[in-house]
Amino acid sequence: TCYPNPFNNSVTIDFGASTTGEAKAEVFDLTGKLVNRISGTNVSKLIWNGKTRANNVCAPGTYFIKISEGDKSVMKKVVKI
Repeated sequence: TCYPNPFNNSVTIDFGASTTGEAKAEVFDLTGKLVNRISGTNVSKLIWNGKTRANNVCAPGTYFIKISEGDKSVMKKVVKI
């Protein structure tokens, strides 16, 4: 799950329980362009700071976060205001 949604500065990506391996989140804009990639090992949460990989602040709008752990993945929609 992702919260808060909508968000201002950052959004928390919650896996519900600690992952046993690498967890990653890939953030895409509405055109499908990869905006940022976040990962961690043995974590229960990741935080996207609302910035691109080049550390530029993303514009307000709709983003899709692909959340992956092992061979499982889900897509979540978030709105930056």
